[in-house]
Amino acid sequence: MLLLHMNQYGQLVQEKLQQCKMVIGDIRLFTNSLTKLMVMQEELKTMPFGDIWAKYCEECFAKIKANIELFEILTTAENHYMMGYNPKEDLKALSDKSGIHRYTVDMLLLIYSSVRLLKIYAAQGYSEELYSETVGQSIRLNIDTCKEIYKVVGIFVFFGFKRLFQCERFALGRLQFEAVAIPYDYKDICKKGDIVLSCHIPASGPLLIEDVESAFKKAYEFFMIKGKMVVVCSSWMLYPKHYEKVFPKNSNLSRFYELFDIIDQKEKPFTADAWRVFGTMNPDLSKLPQKTTLQKNLYNYLKDGNSMGSGYGILVRNYD
Repeated sequence: MLLLHMNQYGQLVQEKLQQCKMVIGDIRLFTNSLTKLMVMQEELKTMPFGDIWAKYCEECFAKIKANIELFEILTTAENHYMMGYNPKEDLKALSDKSGIHRYTVDMLLLIYSSVRLLKIYAAQGYSEELYSETVGQSIRLNIDTCKEIYKVVGIFVFFGFKRLFQCERFALGRLQFEAVAIPYDYKDICKKGDIVLSCHIPASGPLLIEDVESAFKKAYEFFMIKGKMVVVCSSWMLYPKHYEKVFPKNSNLSRFYELFDIIDQKEKPFTADAWRVFGTMNPDLSKLPQKTTLQKNLYNYLKDGNSMGSGYGILVRNYD
């Protein structure tokens, strides 16, 4: 009835981890210039290598490659990251010693690591198209966001890529999905600890309901679910007060909210999600843009002393 029983999921995870370790052990780290990595990515159409920032990336990587110590730090960080460890100390050292912005260093590591990840995708039988939609799109969107908010060519949400690079989260149409243990009992459908699907919403354009429903169906097929599929989502888009006071009526955001049964909610600080709407981390209300209806509504909501937040929602689908 559910996605997978815990013991089945555990066995599946162990098998995939073993496959990853076997592949990782056989792959030599790429030691040529970033150009080779960029060409490989471009052939897969996974990255928007515009002339300006592509040149900047090459210059940064050339600086790292020219210094044995810096290059060793990069390769160590890549090895740590692909083995599932947090490379934050390596990345901090690389940024401090090279003088390259930390967000740029984070981006370079993801690009560098993505070459090995492509090999792992191939070893597990995943397509290059899936790799492009999952990894390439995520990197591209986050670079665009970093440029908009911080005016830096880089990535400021490095922590969000871990499950992508561990082959645990996949883009299936408009949404991304991963298997997680649900932290709640839900009616007579599932119990706390059962394995369900968690969906994530990339900032890749309009959130059309037909695209969302199509993504659910793709996830049902990709994860080979039989019977009921439980999907959970934790997002600022599912916060009841946003739905009531911010989202335009009959908008894509309102329709997405209405798909879920909201079972929990909590307040969050401005910097947690407001940047997704306003494109800035600056909480000064007088400087927030009011170009769209959503921006105007959220501005008025915040001006009235309201707090932002997130909601935890559940929905069920069955395509058998």
